[in-house]
Formats: sequence, structure tokens, C-alpha cells
Amino acid sequence: MRRNFAAAALATTLAACAMARIERIEPVKPPARKVTLQIRVLPGAAMTEADLAELRALLTAGLEEGGVAVAAQPTRSSSIAEGRIADYEPGNRLTRFFLPYLAGEGLFESTWLVKDLGGGTIGQCRVHGRVAWGGPRGSWDDLLDEVGRAVAACLSNQLP
Repeated sequence: MRRNFAAAALATTLAACAMARIERIEPVKPPARKVTLQIRVLPGAAMTEADLAELRALLTAGLEEGGVAVAAQPTRSSSIAEGRIADYEPGNRLTRFFLPYLAGEGLFESTWLVKDLGGGTIGQCRVHGRVAWGGPRGSWDDLLDEVGRAVAACLSNQLP
């Protein structure tokens, strides 16, 4: 009985981690290895300046971990990764911990246009993120780390 409970708890923990998934709309050609980040917040995605700064920092870390360098200013060898944030809801981790899948869920919805320096689109993808449990790997920062890795996979055409 205890073993079954422990197995169920572990399965719930692993399944409830922060997850981000990618939907490729148009492959990035050529793959972007160096980008300048531009983030636009669409109406309905309530973000403060502090939220935007945190998102930029976590995305930069996730991109660099995924093999994509982030430049402060556009260069001849860089592309522009324009993120359009449609939903940004951190939720409440404590609520997620006690009521997983029922309350406190965190959601992140974005579309990423990859442009050359002339402004032409060279690729596009959507990144959906969700965190429904507040235990290990169930924080908003964990979700944004996953989003950064997903955007890096999109930019470098390394989709699973």
C-alpha cells in the first residue's frame, strides 16, 4: 500500500512539473545562433516592468543554456527574436501545492517571430507554458526556464 502511494506521489510530481511546449509554425532558416530579444506585451497579459525585466533575464539564461547567444544590440551576425506575450499569469505556488490542477495554475502563452536585420520573418513558433503543481519544479521561475529552453530550440531548429 505504501509503495503504491509513493509511486503515485512520484508520478504526480513528475507529471506536474513546469512544462513548456513548442508549436513550430515556420522553421527558422537559417537557424539563429545569436539574437537580440524584443519583447512585446499584448493586451490581456498584465506585466509590470519588474515582470518584464525578470522575463528577459530568465529567457536570456535559457537561450544561452540552449546554445543561442543574446546580444544587447543587433549585429550583422544576429537575428531578432520578437516575442509577443499573450498570457502571463504566474498563479500562486502555495495554492498550487495544496490544490494541484485545481487552483493557482501559472500560464504563459507567446508567439516568437524570428527576423533578419531587414525585418523579414525567417521563422516563427508558439511557446505554451503551464505549471499546475507547487512542489519541486513547480515554480514560476522553473516554467520561465523551460520557456527559454523552448525558444532556444525553436531558434536553432532543435525541436524534439
